[in-house]
Amino acid sequence: MNVGSKKREDWEKDEYRLALLSIWRSTGVKNADIAKQMGVTYKTLKEWIRESPAIKEALETGKAELVKKLAGAMAQRAFGIEYEEVKTTVLGDVRKGSKVVENQQTVKIEKVTKRYPPDVGALCFMLTNLDPDNWKNRRNTDANVTGALPVVITGSDDLED
Repeated sequence: MNVGSKKREDWEKDEYRLALLSIWRSTGVKNADIAKQMGVTYKTLKEWIRESPAIKEALETGKAELVKKLAGAMAQRAFGIEYEEVKTTVLGDVRKGSKVVENQQTVKIEKVTKRYPPDVGALCFMLTNLDPDNWKNRRNTDANVTGALPVVITGSDDLED
Protein backbone atom coordinates (compact mmCIF):
# COMPACT_ATOMS: atom_id res chain seq x y z
CA MET A 1 0.00 0.00 0.00
CA ASN A 2 1.32 3.41 -0.94
CA VAL A 3 0.92 5.48 2.24
CA GLY A 4 2.07 8.65 0.48
CA SER A 5 -0.78 8.78 -2.01
CA LYS A 6 -1.46 12.31 -3.21
CA LYS A 7 -5.17 11.66 -3.78
CA ARG A 8 -7.57 12.85 -1.12
CA GLU A 9 -9.97 10.00 -1.93
CA ASP A 10 -7.25 7.44 -1.11
CA TRP A 11 -6.81 8.98 2.34
CA GLU A 12 -10.44 9.60 3.25
CA LYS A 13 -11.71 6.15 2.21
CA ASP A 14 -8.88 4.03 3.64
CA GLU A 15 -9.24 3.12 7.33
CA TYR A 16 -5.52 2.30 7.56
CA ARG A 17 -4.49 5.73 6.30
CA LEU A 18 -7.03 7.47 8.54
CA ALA A 19 -5.66 5.53 11.51
CA LEU A 20 -2.15 6.68 10.55
CA LEU A 21 -3.28 10.30 10.57
CA SER A 22 -4.80 9.84 14.01
CA ILE A 23 -1.72 8.08 15.39
CA TRP A 24 0.66 10.67 13.97
CA ARG A 25 -1.36 13.48 15.55
CA SER A 26 -1.72 11.64 18.88
CA THR A 27 2.06 11.39 19.19
CA GLY A 28 2.48 15.15 18.83
CA VAL A 29 3.33 15.38 15.12
CA LYS A 30 2.20 18.76 13.80
CA ASN A 31 -0.06 19.05 10.74
CA ALA A 32 2.76 20.54 8.64
CA ASP A 33 4.90 17.47 9.33
CA ILE A 34 1.94 15.14 8.76
CA ALA A 35 1.52 16.72 5.33
CA LYS A 36 5.16 15.91 4.53
CA GLN A 37 4.65 12.30 5.64
CA MET A 38 1.59 12.12 3.40
CA GLY A 39 3.55 13.48 0.46
CA VAL A 40 1.42 16.62 0.08
CA THR A 41 1.91 20.28 0.90
CA TYR A 42 0.63 21.83 4.12
CA LYS A 43 -1.75 23.96 2.06
CA THR A 44 -3.18 20.83 0.44
CA LEU A 45 -3.69 19.17 3.82
CA LYS A 46 -5.52 22.26 5.12
CA GLU A 47 -7.83 22.09 2.08
CA TRP A 48 -8.44 18.37 2.65
CA ILE A 49 -9.30 19.03 6.30
CA ARG A 50 -11.91 21.60 5.20
CA GLU A 51 -13.33 19.35 2.46
CA SER A 52 -13.14 15.89 4.06
CA PRO A 53 -14.99 15.13 7.30
CA ALA A 54 -13.12 11.79 7.58
CA ILE A 55 -9.66 13.37 7.45
CA LYS A 56 -10.72 16.15 9.81
CA GLU A 57 -12.17 13.65 12.29
CA ALA A 58 -9.04 11.45 12.18
CA LEU A 59 -6.81 14.42 13.01
CA GLU A 60 -9.19 15.71 15.70
CA THR A 61 -9.34 12.25 17.29
CA GLY A 62 -5.55 12.11 17.37
CA LYS A 63 -5.35 15.60 18.87
CA ALA A 64 -7.89 14.69 21.57
CA GLU A 65 -5.80 11.63 22.46
CA LEU A 66 -2.68 13.82 22.67
CA VAL A 67 -4.46 16.27 24.98
CA LYS A 68 -5.48 13.36 27.26
CA LYS A 69 -1.89 12.11 27.40
CA LEU A 70 -0.57 15.60 28.16
CA ALA A 71 -3.19 16.18 30.85
CA GLY A 72 -2.26 12.88 32.47
CA ALA A 73 1.43 13.75 32.38
CA MET A 74 0.70 17.19 33.85
CA ALA A 75 -1.38 15.64 36.65
CA GLN A 76 1.41 13.16 37.43
CA ARG A 77 3.90 16.00 37.54
CA ALA A 78 1.58 18.06 39.77
CA PHE A 79 1.04 15.25 42.29
CA GLY A 80 4.53 13.82 42.10
CA ILE A 81 5.31 10.35 40.87
CA GLU A 82 7.12 7.23 42.00
CA TYR A 83 8.92 5.13 39.46
CA GLU A 84 11.23 2.16 39.49
CA GLU A 85 14.68 2.54 38.02
CA VAL A 86 16.57 -0.56 36.93
CA LYS A 87 20.36 -0.41 36.96
CA THR A 88 22.31 -3.16 35.23
CA THR A 89 26.02 -3.60 35.98
CA VAL A 90 28.26 -6.02 34.09
CA LEU A 91 30.55 -7.64 36.64
CA GLY A 92 32.70 -9.62 34.26
CA ASP A 93 33.02 -12.69 32.07
CA VAL A 94 31.70 -16.08 33.17
CA ARG A 95 34.56 -18.52 33.76
CA LYS A 96 34.77 -22.27 34.02
CA GLY A 97 38.03 -22.90 35.75
CA SER A 98 40.54 -20.69 34.02
CA LYS A 99 38.64 -20.50 30.71
CA VAL A 100 36.20 -17.72 29.79
CA VAL A 101 32.80 -18.95 28.63
CA GLU A 102 32.19 -17.27 25.30
CA ASN A 103 29.37 -14.69 25.04
CA GLN A 104 28.43 -14.93 28.73
CA GLN A 105 28.87 -12.34 31.44
CA THR A 106 27.89 -12.00 35.08
CA VAL A 107 25.37 -9.21 35.53
CA LYS A 108 24.04 -7.47 38.64
CA ILE A 109 20.55 -5.98 38.41
CA GLU A 110 19.39 -3.44 41.00
CA LYS A 111 15.89 -2.00 41.25
CA VAL A 112 15.54 1.32 43.03
CA THR A 113 12.27 3.17 43.66
CA LYS A 114 12.65 6.89 43.07
CA ARG A 115 10.18 9.73 43.52
CA TYR A 116 9.71 13.03 41.79
CA PRO A 117 8.14 15.44 44.30
CA PRO A 118 5.02 17.44 43.40
CA ASP A 119 5.73 20.39 41.11
CA VAL A 120 4.28 23.67 42.40
CA GLY A 121 4.27 25.21 38.91
CA ALA A 122 2.26 22.30 37.51
CA LEU A 123 -0.14 22.49 40.47
CA CYS A 124 -0.71 26.22 39.91
CA PHE A 125 -1.19 25.74 36.18
CA MET A 126 -3.78 23.00 36.65
CA LEU A 127 -5.71 24.85 39.36
CA THR A 128 -5.84 28.13 37.42
CA ASN A 129 -7.16 26.29 34.37
CA LEU A 130 -9.51 23.82 36.08
CA ASP A 131 -10.97 26.16 38.72
CA PRO A 132 -10.36 29.76 37.56
CA ASP A 133 -13.06 31.20 39.85
CA ASN A 134 -11.08 30.19 42.93
CA TRP A 135 -7.52 30.10 41.57
CA LYS A 136 -6.82 33.19 39.52
CA ASN A 137 -3.45 33.99 38.05
CA ARG A 138 -4.26 37.65 37.53
CA ARG A 139 -4.85 40.79 39.51
CA ASN A 140 -8.16 42.58 39.70
CA THR A 141 -7.58 45.94 37.99
CA ASP A 142 -11.08 47.39 38.20
CA ALA A 143 -10.90 51.07 39.13
CA ASN A 144 -13.61 53.67 39.35
CA VAL A 145 -12.36 57.25 38.99
CA THR A 146 -14.81 60.10 39.18
CA GLY A 147 -14.29 63.83 39.10
CA ALA A 148 -11.55 65.92 37.60
CA LEU A 149 -7.95 65.80 38.72
CA PRO A 150 -6.10 69.13 39.04
CA VAL A 151 -3.11 69.66 36.77
CA VAL A 152 -0.18 71.36 38.47
CA ILE A 153 2.90 72.48 36.56
CA THR A 154 5.86 73.33 38.73
CA GLY A 155 9.42 74.43 38.08
CA SER A 156 8.95 75.36 34.47
CA ASP A 157 10.68 78.61 33.57
CA ASP A 158 10.41 77.90 29.84
CA LEU A 159 6.70 78.76 29.83
CA GLU A 160 7.18 82.43 30.83
CA ASP A 161 7.14 85.12 28.09
